[in-house]
Amino acid sequence: MPPRNAPGARMPPPDRRLFSLDALRGLAVLMVLAAHVPLPDGFAHGPGGRVFRLGIYGVVLFFVLSGFLISRLLYGELGRTGRVDVRRFWLRRGLKIWPAYYAAYGAAFGLALALAVRAGEPVGPKFVEAVPNLLFVQTYVWPETRWDMSWSLAVEEHFYLALPLVLVAVGVRRLPWVCLAGCLAGPVLRALAADPELARIQTHTRADALCLGVLLGYAHHYHRGRFFPRVRRWRVPLLVLGPAALAVPFVWGYSESLVMRAGGLTLLALASAGVVAVAAAYPDAGRFARGPVGWAARGLGWVGVYSYTIYLAQAVTLPLVWAGGDVLNRLFARLSGLALDVRGVAFVLLTLAWGVALSRLVERPFLRLREKWVPSDRKRDERVVIEARIPAPDRTTTPVADRTGTLALVTKD
Repeated sequence: MPPRNAPGARMPPPDRRLFSLDALRGLAVLMVLAAHVPLPDGFAHGPGGRVFRLGIYGVVLFFVLSGFLISRLLYGELGRTGRVDVRRFWLRRGLKIWPAYYAAYGAAFGLALALAVRAGEPVGPKFVEAVPNLLFVQTYVWPETRWDMSWSLAVEEHFYLALPLVLVAVGVRRLPWVCLAGCLAGPVLRALAADPELARIQTHTRADALCLGVLLGYAHHYHRGRFFPRVRRWRVPLLVLGPAALAVPFVWGYSESLVMRAGGLTLLALASAGVVAVAAAYPDAGRFARGPVGWAARGLGWVGVYSYTIYLAQAVTLPLVWAGGDVLNRLFARLSGLALDVRGVAFVLLTLAWGVALSRLVERPFLRLREKWVPSDRKRDERVVIEARIPAPDRTTTPVADRTGTLALVTKD
């Protein structure tokens, strides 16, 4: 049996959204957008451009968050039912990930075909090249043809497939040791990789951040009595370490350098784990604050709710903005009389709008269907209670509360 939860405040259900983690999702996706935003040439090649490019490490924060949240779901199911229903877990993940992914990929693929026709290029090979992207193997099969930014989604998909199987195979007690081995193997595999570009995008070389999230979820779920006090005691250093760790790629170079490719990415994962731990210990941090802090926190939380579809949307809007950037700049100059490069602003606004639309038109309808077809544990429990046949009280029964505060019907003699 896994370690018992220590006494303390009641743990929120694993499938309940936590505001602070939504805010971190929002921060992570805005970092990624900043890394991909079209910048004026003079600015892009200077220190300012290097700061914007640091946003690519928002993906590391996403990985740690994913490891934490997905493991939390599995630990919760194991605690409630004593088992993990792998098939049901995969179906729920698939109905969350696949509809929006394929809708966004379809839009991007259609745009790519249109641009190819316009340029007079053959379109037949593009249908063959699409197959790895449809099967989430684009980082291993013809990686040069992968859909932009979809490598991280392939890594996540492989993680969803593997984690419940590993948990069932080794048990919850041995899972931390498997994850620790994954954390140690990550930097070694990246350092020894013959192709630095592939080492940056393949699942087996980037699993250390996901494994850290799973370890964090284990500590949060099974050792709450020690987790919360220690995280709260060290919250300031843990929060400072997050942005401070970004100095490593700024000084040593990005993922192309050996230092960054090996230990640097693991350091960023550790720093991200510290930030996630603080957010988990303070689930409503900033939610009810007043003034700029509260506005910023709630804004990040709102973006975080749509973070997945916003991440997908950028792979559609970025080529669109690059293709029509000159037209946008000329139109803006004609309307305003100012010669400014507005591609970056257009990219961010279009991505946010398309991401929200993709969520509301595709993701959320399928999530509602998911709750009908494959309901969560909480929904299933509620359904059982509602459908249970409970005899109505009569004159010989009276409701009383037991020691736990639960109402029961007691028959009078």
